[in-house]
Amino acid sequence: MSGLMSLGLLSLPTMLRNNYDPSIATGSICAAGTLGQIIPPSIVLILLADVLSNAYQQAQLRMGIFSPETISVGELFAGALMPGLVLVSFYMLYLIVLAFFKPSLKPAVERQVGDKVTIPALLGLLAGPLLLIVAVLGSILV
Repeated sequence: MSGLMSLGLLSLPTMLRNNYDPSIATGSICAAGTLGQIIPPSIVLILLADVLSNAYQQAQLRMGIFSPETISVGELFAGALMPGLVLVSFYMLYLIVLAFFKPSLKPAVERQVGDKVTIPALLGLLAGPLLLIVAVLGSILV
């Protein structure tokens, strides 16, 4: 919950200052906040894995299976990764289509003189977060 609050407190004023439509700004923040609970690594998935594992073991014991299997956090993360990425793709597609057909809802930010956007600069900005995601998920799933 605090992650969503800090996301809203940081990004909503900036989006409104740049003349984004309030419904688009708040909807994007809410969608991003819920995706944080779905996409691994997520505390919610860790807690859910414990509850599901205990319930699954109890169900197996009641069926007469006395060496019950468990559900691991890694299996739950692996199962949640693809639906989370599909949701991210659909949200991005929706926002891109909306920006294309109704640009007044999401006006472009004016660039400063001398600002250059290059592929190496973008890859440099993405390297840190992507490395963190791969390291965390790789250590959990492997």
